Amino acid sequence: MLTIFTIPKPFLGHINIIQRNAIQSWLRLLPKPEIILFGNDDGVAEIAKELDILHIPDIEKTETGTPLLSSAFNLAKERAKSKVLFYSNADIILTDDLISIVSMVKNSNFLISGQRCDVDIKEEINFNNLDWKGKLREKIKRTGKLHGLAGMDYFVFPSQLLDMIKMPKFIVGRPGLDNWLIIDAVLSIYRS
Repeated sequence: MLTIFTIPKPFLGHINIIQRNAIQSWLRLLPKPEIILFGNDDGVAEIAKELDILHIPDIEKTETGTPLLSSAFNLAKERAKSKVLFYSNADIILTDDLISIVSMVKNSNFLISGQRCDVDIKEEINFNNLDWKGKLREKIKRTGKLHGLAGMDYFVFPSQLLDMIKMPKFIVGRPGLDNWLIIDAVLSIYRS
């Protein structure tokens, strides 16, 4: 089993559609993962209730109210049922391809990260259509663009990795986590 966790933006306007598509794609992964939504922005509690997924509203924030990634990572480690954690931005649609890759990892210390393919999706995906993945892949082939190397959008790692590193108080949506996590994780795994 895998635990996917994220800190969504408010479920308003177009971002509502984007995040709903992403989270609903996660619910269709096999084996079905545990999903944790962090934060108390508009609509987060409601979507968690609607989709019957775990919601943890109280996480540490900055003085201006922006959530801290370090808090979400630590709480995910404490609350997750799985020993493998998967942090993702709340707008990333996932398919079983990535789960296949994760299942191939045989080392107990690892970090998987990746960049997204940007594609403009303006409507909710019909997940009842058995070919939703095929239609999505076609749209990506036609209009998708690989995002630049400056940002990683997901990280998969064993929960024990968080015992090996001391994450600074990174603010959600700000630069720094991506490169820091990769460098610190690699150094920690190398030293172990």
